[in-house]
Amino acid sequence: MKKLNKLNVIIFIISFTLPMLAYQLKPPKFLNPLEIKIAQFQEPSRIEISEKNRLKEFILDDPFKLTDRGKRATQGDLAKRQSEMPYVSLIYQGKKKYVMFGDSIAKEGERVGDFKVVKILNDKVLIRDKKGEKTWLKLENY
Repeated sequence: MKKLNKLNVIIFIISFTLPMLAYQLKPPKFLNPLEIKIAQFQEPSRIEISEKNRLKEFILDDPFKLTDRGKRATQGDLAKRQSEMPYVSLIYQGKKKYVMFGDSIAKEGERVGDFKVVKILNDKVLIRDKKGEKTWLKLENY
């Protein structure tokens, strides 16, 4: 029985001394120096704003609003447009070359209003009016 009592006393002493030693030991560091500084950073208790600026307001155009080019034209406007210089909106090159002037599509040699399409290139079109004057029309935003 003396051996059992000695064993109980040793276990009792160890159970008190181990926690005391554990609190005195420093835990291993899993953080690098930068993370330690971030963990020690304290937020300011009060932030003062010296100057308040208003946010800029932007008013965007209505995307569904028709522009001057998109509005419907009357018969008088159509006749006036045909005498004016055409606007090149598309050039297509496949087996044949086509050019689009507003609502009209033409290929080389065809007439669009008062003009005849003479030559179609990648980014421009050569047209000739009734007087025989030749003009190059560039494709916009090419």
